Amino acid sequence: MNTTASEITEQRALLVEDNPMIQKVHTWMLEELNFKVHLAGTGRVALKLLEAAREKGYRYDIALVDMNLPDMEGAEIIKVIKKCHSGTKVIVVTACVSDQVINSCREAGSDLILKKPITADILKGHLNTLLDK
Repeated sequence: MNTTASEITEQRALLVEDNPMIQKVHTWMLEELNFKVHLAGTGRVALKLLEAAREKGYRYDIALVDMNLPDMEGAEIIKVIKKCHSGTKVIVVTACVSDQVINSCREAGSDLILKKPITADILKGHLNTLLDK
């Protein structure tokens, strides 16, 4: 990935993903794009990070959310993000893109749905569009 710091300045990203390998890959992609990544391996951890951000007076610029977490559905997290952190853009990254999942994501307020696996260039392009870079 050929990205310079001037292209995308450091922003905050919430990564909600339970698979350790995908956590590493997506963290790397986001860090290469100058995002400070906060990782949540479960829905409960994601909700705690969102609450801590609200209490500290900041929001996440972007959230990458897996739909199938061990303790809750990604749609629940998306609803909290959209209610409490309205400026945060939400990208669902999921292996399952059935009509039911797509409808659930849209109803929850996701900004974009991507099918796993994703590449760094695809993520960069969508982030640039979503964040008006």
